[in-house]
Amino acid sequence: MEKITEALSRLLVDKGHIESKDFYRISFALEVVFSNVISFLVVVILGILFNAVIELIGFIIVFIGFRLMNDRYHAKTFWRCLWMTTATFLGPVYLSRILPMAYVVHFVSLALLFNGWRLIKFKYLVSEQFLFIMGGLNICIMGLAVFYPHSLETYFITLTIVIVGASTMSKS
Repeated sequence: MEKITEALSRLLVDKGHIESKDFYRISFALEVVFSNVISFLVVVILGILFNAVIELIGFIIVFIGFRLMNDRYHAKTFWRCLWMTTATFLGPVYLSRILPMAYVVHFVSLALLFNGWRLIKFKYLVSEQFLFIMGGLNICIMGLAVFYPHSLETYFITLTIVIVGASTMSKS
């Protein structure tokens, strides 16, 4: 990705569209835009292929919300980022489809305990905003699991495990 954006930036400099002093800034901006667009398109295509449109919409809302925060893991390469983004979407989709309904409340309860433990143990690594949002999200998921057990709770709680894990792992 870096080579492509540098080549494109070099072309923009050669054509006189940008100044050479802005080369690296523009190259980085293009890399961010391209990698986000590609990751987004891959997840959308997979969501449609796996008939997981509701999960896709939830993933996009949660993912964008947490991408706006500073408390997140950053992969070193584009391919690793793409792989992790795809796995973060597909892993919970798969688990939510194989976990029997009778175990949803138990799984969600254990996942909430794990999230709570991880957030308490590593609370110095994340912002108060992250703790507040993640706490609220976990409480909502637990309420849904108790009163309306459904595979979506499994999906979202698994997604929060990944987000909490990545947010605390990246700095621990």
